Amino acid sequence: MSAMTFYFKDPCPKCSKPLMHAVVEPHPSCRDLALHKLRCAECGPIKTILLSLKPPIKSRPGLAA
Repeated sequence: MSAMTFYFKDPCPKCSKPLMHAVVEPHPSCRDLALHKLRCAECGPIKTILLSLKPPIKSRPGLAA
């Protein structure tokens, strides 16, 4: 099995090279959130993004969005 690398559209704020996922881990106190840690190949760890693990709520017909 080969490794997968995920890149983001956001460039590194220091060197402008593409950012990639370094670690994805659960939030320490909230089950519905995950911490996505981003890393630059040149600069090292850059930032962490907090993302929801809940699926988006679908609007029902007849309700205002």
